[in-house]
Amino acid sequence: MRAERTSANTPSRSRLARRRRAAAPMSLRVPLALRERLDRYAEAMELEEATAARVLIAERLSQFELGQEMALADEWQLSQLQRPWTALRRGRLELAAPGALKDIFRNARKKARRSA
Repeated sequence: MRAERTSANTPSRSRLARRRRAAAPMSLRVPLALRERLDRYAEAMELEEATAARVLIAERLSQFELGQEMALADEWQLSQLQRPWTALRRGRLELAAPGALKDIFRNARKKARRSA
């Protein structure tokens, strides 16, 4: 008797399509000078040419994504700074007195010593 296939044990079409795309070959025209640089890199790293190309692409994309994350972090930090900076310039916000900061740190050190 033949077992019926259910959707629970059958991969979806989109999942199958992703798997095929993930391993699909990619054909590129590479200028000779770039190909020579790639060959030198592959040799230096003891990799095959295609593997070296994949490594370089992955590294560059990671750098690009990290750059985007850093830009977002910079924007967030700047936005966090704007309100207090504006209030400080208008005289609505005062900086902490140096003596008060020393007291805060002194108390924190005492507390840390007691708990250690």
